[in-house]
Amino acid sequence: MKWLVALPFFQRLVSFLHFLLCIEASKVKAEVRWEDLYNEGSEYPHIYGELNFDAVVKFVAFEPNVDGGFSLPQELAELQ
Repeated sequence: MKWLVALPFFQRLVSFLHFLLCIEASKVKAEVRWEDLYNEGSEYPHIYGELNFDAVVKFVAFEPNVDGGFSLPQELAELQ
């Protein structure tokens, strides 16, 4: 599960609500590409098109820690 992308992109946005979407990849109708856009050695899924709501199986609150960083919510950490 790739969630560390939240750190560099959302760490300073502490006033916003954050959610992780748990998506059933086989239900996504748009094209999904696993890409390493910045050649950093890690690929992340990118959806090219609209995300159909029936592919989303769960919403999980993803609030920053006191220091502004993120920790994977316990209910998802158990899935790894």
